[in-house]
Amino acid sequence: MKYINKITTGYVIQRYNQETQKFVSQEFYAGDDVSYEDGHGRHIKADITDVPYLPFDMVDPSKPGPIGTEARVCEDIAQRQHIGLKKYGMTVEANPLPLLKWLQHAYEEALDLAIYLRRIIEEMIKASESLERMNNEKR
Repeated sequence: MKYINKITTGYVIQRYNQETQKFVSQEFYAGDDVSYEDGHGRHIKADITDVPYLPFDMVDPSKPGPIGTEARVCEDIAQRQHIGLKKYGMTVEANPLPLLKWLQHAYEEALDLAIYLRRIIEEMIKASESLERMNNEKR
């Protein structure tokens, strides 16, 4: 069993703006009532109380965010920004480099990408040829 669902009973507070007649935020508050289930929805006994909670960022369903691969790319971008802030002390947007320098950086990154892709292609060709040789030897 790879995943366990932790079901926490709590409540949601939604803030409503009477002037715009729209909900503007919502927050989830966890209660103490917790149960667990396996990936098939069957109740199980588990105790993962020592594992910290994830933040309860609730998503407005009318404004869906990325899911799947796109969500993972967004997470990667956020992580890169965090690393960049630690390393350079500013965001890319705040960096005053001239446009030509940005183009040079992008060009060098593209060259690195081409090198990485070429290496992967060569490795895949070698693996494919090796597999083909093994299959031919078995016949």
